[in-house]
Amino acid sequence: ADGIFSIAIGGRVVIDGVRGGTQSVITADGGVKVQYLSPSTRRWVDFSAERVVIYTRGDEPVTGVSQFGTGQIEGIYLEGGVYAGDAQWSVRAPRMYLDVVNNKALMLDTVFWTTDRETDMPLYVRADSVRQSAKDEFLAENATISNTAFFEPDVTIGIKNIKVTLDTPGEREAESDPRPGVIVEAKSVTLKAGPVPILWLPGFKGDPGDFPLRQIQ
Repeated sequence: ADGIFSIAIGGRVVIDGVRGGTQSVITADGGVKVQYLSPSTRRWVDFSAERVVIYTRGDEPVTGVSQFGTGQIEGIYLEGGVYAGDAQWSVRAPRMYLDVVNNKALMLDTVFWTTDRETDMPLYVRADSVRQSAKDEFLAENATISNTAFFEPDVTIGIKNIKVTLDTPGEREAESDPRPGVIVEAKSVTLKAGPVPILWLPGFKGDPGDFPLRQIQ
């Protein structure tokens, strides 16, 4: 993917050269802000964390750390109060790894949230791990979903595996409402009242407006 990473670092920076001095590992702490911008699609994603490790690639030695093209970075590891998001989705996690080469991401102990454009329904996913497998596709394992931001909501849905696909609005439509359409695909679904299971379903696929959570708003 084309794009530029702009980086602002609030603390110290250490650059270690490896593999003959042409590839580097950049370590920084003290608060880090990163923004990814794709000039061709105008899509952006903001990241922030306490610490960051950037693994570079290519034959050119690193001379600065404020801006990199995607072709210069192999991966980015973020740690400590990690936030990532754009106008359509947001994620919080203690740790996150961005596989820049393959355009994927892995987040651990994650809270992911978005809002469906059609139903105006918020969707919160808490999971052991969340993988961003494509630009608008997220896969979660051992997840709990709800329509409230409370850490322990009264009614939740426990799911072994869930895929959330965002239907990004067109450029003209996004000017008035940037929120995406949301499609949920889940396997091994358990509706819970507090810790007590009250309904089990083998799976679900469709608009979250048709999900059991829609009935408990």
